[in-house]
Amino acid sequence: MCKKIFLGVLLLAFLVCLVLGARLLVDKDNPLTYYDDFGVETSSTSFSRGGIGQRMAALSLFSATSAATNTPQYYSILVTGQSLALGALGVPALTVRQPYLNLMYEQGRLVPLIENYANPAVSQKATETVNSALANTISFLAGSTSPQFIISRSATNGAEMSKIKKNGNLSTYAEGLAEIRAIRDVLAKNKEQHKVAAIVLIHGETDHTLIQSGATNTYADDIRRLRANYDMDLRRMTGQSEKIPIFIDQMMSFTGYGQATSSIPLAQYAASLNDSNVYLVTPKYIFDYYPAGSQAHLVNISYRWLGEY
Repeated sequence: MCKKIFLGVLLLAFLVCLVLGARLLVDKDNPLTYYDDFGVETSSTSFSRGGIGQRMAALSLFSATSAATNTPQYYSILVTGQSLALGALGVPALTVRQPYLNLMYEQGRLVPLIENYANPAVSQKATETVNSALANTISFLAGSTSPQFIISRSATNGAEMSKIKKNGNLSTYAEGLAEIRAIRDVLAKNKEQHKVAAIVLIHGETDHTLIQSGATNTYADDIRRLRANYDMDLRRMTGQSEKIPIFIDQMMSFTGYGQATSSIPLAQYAASLNDSNVYLVTPKYIFDYYPAGSQAHLVNISYRWLGEY
């Protein structure tokens, strides 16, 4: 009798798991399984990789602000760096529709955030970047109290820190400010509130090669200075009092360049230790890399996982 009861319970548990498993595969409106549309690992699985604790701490700011004012809230996040910040070689693009209300700036207007950027220096096809997963993960975690996020991107292929910093050799920094200013102005026409939530820096490969060739290593201080400059310029632009943190990850592709070690990951770690506004989110050795070339770039699903972190 006991054996029959045990087998019955076991069978029932199996059926429940089967039904839930089937639901996860077909429920396209469930944010956790939204990415199943593309036949890749589900978002619910990749959440188990962790790394979201630091971003969870910031959600209280978003939720409290929205609830206290009872008005629409828009938060910009600016992604900068070099080719990985552009999703280089992350083809094909996976996120082709927006499951929440997150936005991006395109040709003078705000449109639903999807992955439609083709990096002309690398591929003529649209690639997956961290952008959609970054915004959509926060929206999922914040739930009904989530504001709308507007993701901006200002990055340059192969550019070292001296080129993307304020007053650097390229226009990367200035273009980032210009896009945030344009977003502010679009929202101001409708009297919408707007703040900058964070900077995301995906960077380090070119500086690694320069330091290996004998350049002075000031990378940790460079990260902190980049954040401080963005903080000053963007807060002046939006009028916000809240400081703007920078989220970084550790460059881990140095073996693809033929070296056994690199000082850049240590510098990125040091920057996070010495500045409470610098958050080291994750190392990148856990991701899958594009097999060709220097193996510096990620595959599309890995860009998405990085965004979820």
